[in-house]
Amino acid sequence: MLTSKYPILDNLEIPELMFNSWQETVNLMAEVFSVPAALIMRVHAKDLEVFLASNNKDNVYQQGTKSPLDIGHYCETVMSTRNELLVPNALKDPKWDKNPHIAFGMISYYGLPLTWPYGEIFGTICILDNKENAHCQQYRQILKRFQQSVLYGLETTYQKHHYAKEANIANEKLNIMLQALKQSPNAIAITDAKLNVIYTNRGFEKLSTHSDNESSDRILGKLLKNQISNLTEEDIQRELLANNYWEGEIQTLDKNNHQHWEHVQISSILDNSGNPDNYLLIRENITKQKTHEDKLRQLALFDQLTGLPNRRLIIHRLNQLIDDAKENGQKVAVTFLDLDDFKKINDSMGHESGDELIVNVAGRINAILRTNDTLGRFGGDEFIILMGYLDDMSSIQQLMVRIKDLFSKGFQIRNRNFLISASMGIAIYPDDGDTPSLLIRSADTAMYHSKKSGRGTYTFHTKSMNQIAEHQVKLEEQLNKALELCELKVFYQPQVDIASGKIIGFEALARWHNSELGEVPPNEFIPLAEQTDLIVQIGQFVLDQALMQLSIWQKTHDQSLKMAVNFSPRQFYDPSLFTTIQTALAKHKLSTNSLEIEITEGLLMSKNSCVFDTLISLRKCNIMITMDDFGTGYSSLSYLNRYPFNMIKIDRGFIKNVTTDTQSQHLVSSIITMAHGIGYKVTAEGVENVDQLNILSRFQCDYAQGYYFGVSSSAKDIYQKYLCAADKLQFNTL
Repeated sequence: MLTSKYPILDNLEIPELMFNSWQETVNLMAEVFSVPAALIMRVHAKDLEVFLASNNKDNVYQQGTKSPLDIGHYCETVMSTRNELLVPNALKDPKWDKNPHIAFGMISYYGLPLTWPYGEIFGTICILDNKENAHCQQYRQILKRFQQSVLYGLETTYQKHHYAKEANIANEKLNIMLQALKQSPNAIAITDAKLNVIYTNRGFEKLSTHSDNESSDRILGKLLKNQISNLTEEDIQRELLANNYWEGEIQTLDKNNHQHWEHVQISSILDNSGNPDNYLLIRENITKQKTHEDKLRQLALFDQLTGLPNRRLIIHRLNQLIDDAKENGQKVAVTFLDLDDFKKINDSMGHESGDELIVNVAGRINAILRTNDTLGRFGGDEFIILMGYLDDMSSIQQLMVRIKDLFSKGFQIRNRNFLISASMGIAIYPDDGDTPSLLIRSADTAMYHSKKSGRGTYTFHTKSMNQIAEHQVKLEEQLNKALELCELKVFYQPQVDIASGKIIGFEALARWHNSELGEVPPNEFIPLAEQTDLIVQIGQFVLDQALMQLSIWQKTHDQSLKMAVNFSPRQFYDPSLFTTIQTALAKHKLSTNSLEIEITEGLLMSKNSCVFDTLISLRKCNIMITMDDFGTGYSSLSYLNRYPFNMIKIDRGFIKNVTTDTQSQHLVSSIITMAHGIGYKVTAEGVENVDQLNILSRFQCDYAQGYYFGVSSSAKDIYQKYLCAADKLQFNTL
């Protein structure tokens, strides 16, 4: 007999029912953790076996595969130390960079030990990934719950083996066995050949109303009397007749009318002729295990904050509704709901308040749904409502009106009242899609149409929305390649000193010409870039190009020319931005006061300390800071007092009507006076004619830019229009 370096119980078989349950466990692990391999490993005397492997397609491990010990397996460390092991990236870890799993592409590992009840090693439960993965604390806790479920199964197997052995010698040593049974903590009964109870131990009496004076009762009738399962006596007897053994789980009621689960085994005790003479029945209360499994299911299928179905369960239920609708010829409605400006609450009140609002919203919406409707949380501030068995649209429209009404009443969070709205999009099966993914995507598209239409409303999906969505996908696809293909250019628009008429600098503006889409307006591609990290790369490109051009113009024309560059909030979230700007200025040998940085109120609303620190650093080294689009935000005045600006830019919306609208004139005049009063310069955007310019001059506005002085143009055109002759740097502003 082979000896093993580990204490093992190699002779114990895992029952098929438990084996299948463990298979579901590793499948669920692979799905929950989104990894290619979830395994249960079993150690033998000289090798290590893949006992169970998740059945996802990308799993490189096959069930039953064995490999020798002592070749550097992750699992051997787990078994020898009997502790968890986390290897985020073996390629970066000298201790693990030569382990055999790297050959399969598995560079990340997290595993936990599995032991029999008395300490013998069974193996490990583990997950492996083909990319670096540190497995956050929450995921590690989830895996430990999976481990506990398997450990419980090992304990059950061990106990079953023990009692099976006792049952085998029962015919010869019945008196000894009865003494052991009496003291056993498990619920055990013995019946005659007709399944009438002739003996029960104390554990059995605790689980049921049986006692010795009830020995004439048929055991199956008692066992199934208060069941919630669907078993019948005939089912069990048929199995006993065929195999001399029956095993299963029964959900039943105890003597106190409490629901619980039992695992039941019934074995035939054969006479000398091989016929059943008695039956041994073992019952085990597995309510704790089932409760544990329910908790794991809750983690896998329900949102932990709200208790609502999560994305996985929503898609499952939507599939069911679609199948029913196909049979019944009815419709299914999918509503995608997104809270408007939810980020502002998180930023201003903290994530705890945001979470409280999410729970509040979920509770209110759930309260007005029909019994068979489903509300799920899709992620963040996004919800999905499923409505099935529909013959017309009236129920949907009534629900949308009721949801709008409940949002109009506001929400009280931590003694503060919040008015928040929701944008909703509705997709209908089969009109807008015949699969969950198509319907959810169509509802999402319709929801974004609601946002663009003013928010706080609902929109039904239309075919034209698909065209818009396809255009957006095409736009994003092409934008990802724009820098690489040199499709992005920097254009420049002159900025003029109103008093002297002299060009004092230029604003750098990104322009994009795509071979497939043609000229793409900035108001299309800039917001798209801001949704991703592309805006950071584009911003760096614009900064470098603009400063390079400014350096040329300063050397050849006017040393005092300045360059204004727009910066996105995403760029400011990079703590190295200040260094990046300093490096760019040094690269092109420009003084810091040659650069003007334009930001919008959206950046300041984040209240990110990194933003404030960067602005202070920029200001200290004499880089000018300008608030762009002044007057369009919620609290621009408070920002002027809080942040280190040099200049404000009056939004073109105020300048547009300044020659005809008295109110606009008063507003523009007041802004200029206020800004000068606190030491800021003022630039007016969107100046298109001399009348506007004259009014701004009368109000003592400092600078102006707009079509009156020239559209944004390439560096070559700027040179020809304004720089090739000295007098072209001058405008007549009188």
